[in-house]
Amino acid sequence: MNTLLDLWLDLWTRINELFAPIADGVLTIKNAPVFVVGGLVVGGVAWFWSRLNASAVIKRQDERLARVIRAAMEKSENELAERNPSNAPTVAPGAPGGPREELRNALEKLLTSDDPRGAEVAHLVTEGKTERAATVSRAIAEDSEAVLAQLEASANDARKAAAQKWRYAGAVAFLSATKDAVEAYEKAHALDPDHIATLFNLAQLYMRMGKFDEAAAYFTKLSQDGHNSFEDRYFQASALSGLGVISQTRGNFTEADTFYRRAIAIFVEIGAGDGQANQLLNLSSLHYLLGDLDGAEQMANQAFAYYEAAQLDGGMVHALNARGVAAIGRDNIPLAEAMFERALGKCEKLGWRESQANMLLNLAFVARLNNKFDLAVSRCRESIDISTALKSPESVAAAQVNMGAALIDQGEFVAATHTLTEALTTLTKLDSREFQYYANAQLARIRWKLGEKAEAKADWTRLLAQAAEAKVDVITKELRRILANEGLNSGDT
Repeated sequence: MNTLLDLWLDLWTRINELFAPIADGVLTIKNAPVFVVGGLVVGGVAWFWSRLNASAVIKRQDERLARVIRAAMEKSENELAERNPSNAPTVAPGAPGGPREELRNALEKLLTSDDPRGAEVAHLVTEGKTERAATVSRAIAEDSEAVLAQLEASANDARKAAAQKWRYAGAVAFLSATKDAVEAYEKAHALDPDHIATLFNLAQLYMRMGKFDEAAAYFTKLSQDGHNSFEDRYFQASALSGLGVISQTRGNFTEADTFYRRAIAIFVEIGAGDGQANQLLNLSSLHYLLGDLDGAEQMANQAFAYYEAAQLDGGMVHALNARGVAAIGRDNIPLAEAMFERALGKCEKLGWRESQANMLLNLAFVARLNNKFDLAVSRCRESIDISTALKSPESVAAAQVNMGAALIDQGEFVAATHTLTEALTTLTKLDSREFQYYANAQLARIRWKLGEKAEAKADWTRLLAQAAEAKVDVITKELRRILANEGLNSGDT
């Protein structure tokens, strides 16, 4: 808002401009008619008070705008953070161009636009009616594109304006309507192909849907060199992280390690501590799979220390999860359970449903290790319900694998076979190899318990050979644990 002094100075400037010498000083304040001077004084005072009143109105409008945006962002903050699971490439809460910044910008522009539907979108987000908000925002974008269709195809400004409207629609839909968000961002990409945040958000959305090929294509484009600004370098590093996650999911661990280390080098270069911590968690997960428990534990602790010092509960959730996983690797089940329970509490406090589903899954595994099979099944069902509601097929399948194992422990072989087969179908489609090992190992357990000893042994032998070839130590260890529980050792296969 303008200060009182600013307004008086503005008035004095206007007076000087009005009565500055014209044509060698013909007109000055001294020789101006009285009615001109009087009109100036009266008009000037009236103008001053109108400006003062207008400034007060603008201040109230700005404060109201800020309140609406703040309320909308608070309502959507957990949903935005929740859409980035622990191993997904993310951008920091305040990073330029990220989902939060994109949504905040969309709300501000929509609220200040001439279209009354913009304010409706913001208020719907504030009320938590995100699907309806996405529908209204989409209608605004469609109208903008309809106007574009009437202009020349080369009208670049019009194309960028229409793309911006589709990005707003995508940012709002990002909260709850994944497919609508993808469609909106794809339209924005077609209109403005070089917009870097559009590429990244599309990649994130495809990751959420389990469409890794599509996600990898966008991440690859973003990961190319030639970026200079902090924002562009941040996105480049995050894209490399995304490629690492995809490689790890597909069992290409050496490639994943390379991507993670390239990403962390950029984050160090630009001084992005949150990005460094995120990559430490990714590397911790990878080193755990490769059997490097010391390295996995050290990196998880480093990430936790960063998030704790920064008072970032969301980051602490992921770091606690990593520490719990490392504890399982050391057979320290009580410590693992404590880490997962602590993380679950933070998830519930934050309202992070997807991470809550993951923690329930981890606690189900702990329950199985403690021979609490009923509790394990119950935890898995909770996890499946949440992941189903969130339309996260890989998370559903992972929970099904663990529930299938618990059902075997209870002697429910028919139900276990059905659950594991359904999970394996999904995992094969997604090319998620880690859980495929587990699902096939549990199906072999069923064959063993039904008396098909030779067939079960053949299955386990094949799985052990595949895990050894892929150098996945943690899977080899889990397969051996299964064999030990059935009274066998790896030499018996």
